[in-house]
Amino acid sequence: MSLTNIEQVMPLKLAQALANPLFPALDSQLRAGRHIGLDELDNHAFLMDFQEYLEEFYARYNVELIRAPEGFFYLRPRSTTLIPRSVLSELDMMVGKILCYLYLSPERLANEGIFTQQELYDELLTLADESKLLKLVNNRSTGRISIVRNCRKKFALL
Repeated sequence: MSLTNIEQVMPLKLAQALANPLFPALDSQLRAGRHIGLDELDNHAFLMDFQEYLEEFYARYNVELIRAPEGFFYLRPRSTTLIPRSVLSELDMMVGKILCYLYLSPERLANEGIFTQQELYDELLTLADESKLLKLVNNRSTGRISIVRNCRKKFALL
């Protein structure tokens, strides 16, 4: 067997990045969908230093390492990605939109973004009728009380 020069297979800077003790945890975070911002100084500096080489590395998995204009890094999957990804359900998306709306609404900003669970449920019911919510929450549920119970369970997980 002959020895192969590693630089013919992989750029030295990429090998250094992959060998860095920060890489395994950082890679797991990126693959899980986390954004790495300036507040994570070591990880952010690592990504800044090795961005060019890590972009090539992640391209092999059909994902893009993106540095957003705001300065944070994240992975954007392509349709042919080799990295597993999860998709939010319609109910999860609706709850997320409502939480953002309630938190950022002018009336609630005056209260530091604080709102009650009842306000959350009321807003949910204004966005979708009861029958649609029943289907989203649980196909076997019936009635408004079941919607509220099941929504409370879902919200408790947040």
